[in-house]
Amino acid sequence: MGISQQAVADMESGDTQKSKFDHDLRLALERYGKTGSPEGVFSGETMPLFGKAAGANKGYLVMDNDPVEWVSRPTDLKGVANAFAVYATGDSMFPKYKEGDKLWVNPNPGPRAGDYVLIETIDQEGYIKKFKSWSDGFLVVEQFNPQKIIRFNSKKIKKVMKIVGMWEG
Repeated sequence: MGISQQAVADMESGDTQKSKFDHDLRLALERYGKTGSPEGVFSGETMPLFGKAAGANKGYLVMDNDPVEWVSRPTDLKGVANAFAVYATGDSMFPKYKEGDKLWVNPNPGPRAGDYVLIETIDQEGYIKKFKSWSDGFLVVEQFNPQKIIRFNSKKIKKVMKIVGMWEG
C-alpha cells in the first residue's frame, strides 16, 4: 500500500487526523473485518502485547506476566479491563491467522461455538484455535493446518479467551 510504519504509528496515536491513505486503509480494514474510517479503529489508548514464540517445532506461545511491548488499543477494546494482544505464531490456523499477525484478545466473555480463542494452559502455554465446545471434561477446539479437532483436558486449562480482531503482521 506504500504506507510507512511511522505514518501508521502517527495515525494510531492521533497525530495524523486525515491521510491521503484513508481510502486504501479503509479498504484494507474492511477486508479484515473492520469497517468505518481508519481513525475509528484505534482508541488512542494502549494495551500490553504478551506472549513469546516458543519455536516452530513446539507450536505454542509462552504466556507470562511481562509485556513484550505496548500496542495501540482498538476501539472494540476501549475500556475493557485486562484486554491485550498476542502475536500469532506458526501456521496451524492459516489462512485465518498467519505468523506475525497481531491478535486482539478480550479475556472477559466466555467463548461461544465458532469463536476464535487464545487458550492458556496451567503450564503457561498459549494456543490459538477455533472453539467448538466443552465436553466430558475436555475443551474441544479446531485447527486448520493440518485440519483436525483437538481435545485438551480441562484440568490443564487456565483460561480460554476470545480473539476479537487482528492486525495483519
